[in-house]
Amino acid sequence: MNTVTYYRATCGSLYRVTTTPATRTRAASCMQDRCSTHARVFSPEYPTHPAEVARLVGIGSSVEIPAP
Repeated sequence: MNTVTYYRATCGSLYRVTTTPATRTRAASCMQDRCSTHARVFSPEYPTHPAEVARLVGIGSSVEIPAP
C-alpha cells in the first residue's frame, strides 16, 4: 500500500511524496512531485530518498501538512 505525504516548502511550493513498500517482485521506491505556487497541477514524479525528505524537514526547509 502506498503512503502519500504532503509537504509545504518555505518557498511556498507543495510537494507530494509517495512511498511504495517492497514486494517480492518490486523494490521499494520513494517518488516526489511538486506543485509551485503559480501552477495548478503537479509536475511529473521523480525519484527521491526518504533520508533527503527527512533532512529537509529537519532543517526547517519543509513542513509536513495534512492532505489538501
